[in-house]
Amino acid sequence: MKNTYEEMLKIEKQKLLISSSRTYRSFDAYVAENPNGEIYRNWITNFGQLAADALLIFSGEGMHQGIPGGFLWARLARGYVKAERNKFKQADEWYIHIHDCDDGFLSKEFPNKEEALAGLDEIEGYTPVSFDELRTIFGYSL
Repeated sequence: MKNTYEEMLKIEKQKLLISSSRTYRSFDAYVAENPNGEIYRNWITNFGQLAADALLIFSGEGMHQGIPGGFLWARLARGYVKAERNKFKQADEWYIHIHDCDDGFLSKEFPNKEEALAGLDEIEGYTPVSFDELRTIFGYSL
């Protein structure tokens, strides 16, 4: 049976993912090897104070194409709860948010920052990884 054009593209995408299991812990390191990704700098790094250990750019496949080079990106985020009318305070829980280059988004809650950082390490050790794998294997949700 002959593969359709879409099936062939999917196969080629999988081959690319298998051949490029790169990860980066800083945006500067990513851009050094993927200069076309510079256009995403403000979008990725403008989420308030992004700590040095709070970003992971990794080989993967999202709902849409990834940022240049076939990458997804994950960041740590602290939870917030409403304390008073129109005022919020930081909660104890932390989240990992995973993004593609568009509106593809996954999230998972962790009880503290240490476990969330371990979650980033877990993703890093499993790359390349798809949104489907992140949902079924690691428990991330849309």
